[in-house]
Amino acid sequence: LRRQRQMCIRDRPYRSIFLTDKGKLLADYCKKRHEIVYDFLIKIGVNSDTAKNDAEGLEHHVSAETLSVFEKYNKHKNFLFAAIAGLAFATDMSAWHWSIQFTSIAKSTIIVNTAPIYVVILGVFLFKESVSRRFLLSFASTYIGVFGLVYFSNTMTDGALFGDALALMAALMYATYLLIISKLGKESSINIIFYTTLFTGLFGLIPALIESRDFLPSSKTEIYNLFAMAILCQVGGQFFITYSMPKLTASFGSIGLLMQPIVATIFGALIFAEYLNFMQLGFVILALVGIYFARLEINPPVTEGHDES
Repeated sequence: LRRQRQMCIRDRPYRSIFLTDKGKLLADYCKKRHEIVYDFLIKIGVNSDTAKNDAEGLEHHVSAETLSVFEKYNKHKNFLFAAIAGLAFATDMSAWHWSIQFTSIAKSTIIVNTAPIYVVILGVFLFKESVSRRFLLSFASTYIGVFGLVYFSNTMTDGALFGDALALMAALMYATYLLIISKLGKESSINIIFYTTLFTGLFGLIPALIESRDFLPSSKTEIYNLFAMAILCQVGGQFFITYSMPKLTASFGSIGLLMQPIVATIFGALIFAEYLNFMQLGFVILALVGIYFARLEINPPVTEGHDES
């Protein structure tokens, strides 16, 4: 009745209640207050579930001055988080590409995709998040699979273990990137991609200059390949992953992302003749099963009747 007297809602006989233009403005204002408080709680280390519950109460009592301070803090932290995420992603990409020079594409890609395991582990140590028995099983399954993949390799060339170690470091850095991105709250996908890509490019210049002074493309073909990778892999791939993952069920999203190591294994065999033996294929399946359940752990499915927005 109070909102009706304030001309925020209107009702009609035998119909639903509707928001007036004034009511829509008030609803948008309340939503923004909630998001600012929620983002602030996330930034200071409160876990997502607790932040959602606490924001519901705090948003009704916080003053305009305090809310403004929260918003400034959020923007400052978002910029800092984007810089750290860019550094982690630049290290991930550099280590991953470097590892392929020493080990096979299939092994490198599968090891890098163990990142969800480290996301959960980092979440436990940094944010006191709990783990389930399913995660412990996925952890064991993944590492037995990775160990078997490396141990039963047909081609243990010089530096192969070093390449595997680089891929493992890339997985740790990618897990750090994912964990930081998850703490950016309600920031838009476009802003996340823009700032993380900007910082990734800046930090990526360091290993590029260390490896070789001639890091710029020297022919039109190399320029075309460079732009194709930038547009298809980074702009296209990373944007769609960042945009779509919150909108997908955990199981569907996990299956989609698991296509990366599978496709890499297939193309590694077809293009570079990097074949896996039957023993390795069995361990690959075991590792993928573990990665699949680990992804479910870091992105739990939405239960019926629960609003994620």
